[in-house]
Amino acid sequence: RTLNYFLVPASSAAPNGLYLVDLPGYGFAKVGKGERRALREMVDRFLAEVGNLRQLVIVLDARRKLEVEEENILAHSQSFGRRVVFARTKWDRLNTKERGAARKDWRFREITGISLAISSPKRTGLRELLELLRDSRG
Repeated sequence: RTLNYFLVPASSAAPNGLYLVDLPGYGFAKVGKGERRALREMVDRFLAEVGNLRQLVIVLDARRKLEVEEENILAHSQSFGRRVVFARTKWDRLNTKERGAARKDWRFREITGISLAISSPKRTGLRELLELLRDSRG
């Protein structure tokens, strides 16, 4: 359970390069209360201390509903003017009824514009996610 930094080298699309930081998640993981608290504190400290963070992409299994942790991260990040995007993975594993229910939940929570349905096998949403990452540089 660590922070993992990935350097994206400079290119014509990102002249100065950029870092992607993978924060520990605890959605489906079986962790005790103490470890969950420690993970939350690590994430909170990172979000509070990193001044040049421009965008957060929260990768969340589409079969899960937003929980308090994600809602808190959303509110905290928006209070600092950071863009937040929910990348809802495994979209291809939902049937039509489940997809409709997920979209209805997004509208109810007012996160429709910041939620992307992602399916790696079907390549759904990947182009849109890459565009959002490119746009976060400026």
